[in-house]
Amino acid sequence: MTRLFLVGFLAGALAALTPSCGAGACNATNCANGCCDSTGKCQAGTTPAACGKGGAMCGACAPGQGCTLQICGGPMGTGGGSANTGGGFVSAGGSAGGTADAGLNCMDYGEIDLMEDVEGSFNIGEPDSGLAGFEWWDALQALEAPANRVDTFTAELYFETANGPPTFPYAGNLPLDTDFGSCDSCFSASLGCDDNLDNCAGDYLATSGTYNFTAGTRRTDAGVFIGEGRNLVFRKWNFAADKANGTACFTVSKLTFRGVWPGAPIDAGVVDAGSVDAGRVDAGSRDGG
Repeated sequence: MTRLFLVGFLAGALAALTPSCGAGACNATNCANGCCDSTGKCQAGTTPAACGKGGAMCGACAPGQGCTLQICGGPMGTGGGSANTGGGFVSAGGSAGGTADAGLNCMDYGEIDLMEDVEGSFNIGEPDSGLAGFEWWDALQALEAPANRVDTFTAELYFETANGPPTFPYAGNLPLDTDFGSCDSCFSASLGCDDNLDNCAGDYLATSGTYNFTAGTRRTDAGVFIGEGRNLVFRKWNFAADKANGTACFTVSKLTFRGVWPGAPIDAGVVDAGSVDAGRVDAGSRDGG
């Protein structure tokens, strides 16, 4: 379990991902949670013969491959496993990402735009946490996935207390040498987890893309953390070693979030430098240990 799961729990209502088609041709609007077959019908996108999501054209997986999490990859009949298992996805379209990920051919996860409040927090590193001298915001989104599994996406923004907080809006590009131990603007994901966010099929880190954080309340008791990432390329990641775990990857064209705590939004406004009590938060070491 990496630091991204130590400061949040599964947020309220999950977005149901059951494919459905309305009137008109099959497309990303009326088949957002499945794929479109050659006849223009929306399919679940969970079988090797018709695998895909986001309203894209269904793809047939290569002989012997299964359709896991609506993505072709691995041997048929397998699934789940630990976060650091081998194998990986075989792409069937999607985009290759930016300069840092040139040569990768990643599956397209689509957009993640729930327009709902999700679990968020503001944290101060304790002296024994390995994050002393750092403060950060995080927001955790949880989405229902096929086979009664859960996909989670986490956004985090770190700063050194001595340097003061960033000025919002805070925007930029993920650097070419992004890793989890040194990123200040971090997007991570775990796919195919159980209801406790454990036993995931794979952990991922966004290694290229852009970010725009628009608001963050510098208080641990109540606040909001709002922003988005665009054209994010998530690579399968070994968080213990803090390096890519093979070439498996997927893209998210747009990920928006509004993290709130303790459960009701308040106006973030400008950064609030009021008093805080961080005694209840300890996110572990900065390097994921």
